Amino acid sequence: MLNITSDIYRLVADRLRDAVGEAEFFSGTIAVATDVDYTLRATLLIYRRTVSDVSGSWRAISDVVPVWWEFHSTTNEGEQLNDFDFAELRRELID
Repeated sequence: MLNITSDIYRLVADRLRDAVGEAEFFSGTIAVATDVDYTLRATLLIYRRTVSDVSGSWRAISDVVPVWWEFHSTTNEGEQLNDFDFAELRRELID
């Protein structure tokens, strides 16, 4: 079984954040290629809150609720089981 490291969670979260943009809903696929190819397919509800400071205000992610998701890891030997935990990804996404 492949261990999903904190670095992989960060990479997936960064790609997902870019794909989501300012939206409050996401349905699609995120891919991360390292020595292992990782693919997240998901339908997500994105909750936001307004954050303000001296430079202005923006809508930060306050929660991510998965409607459905699957996370695959593939090596040269084919698809491998992994220990992906959506709760870990959620922690990386919340601002």
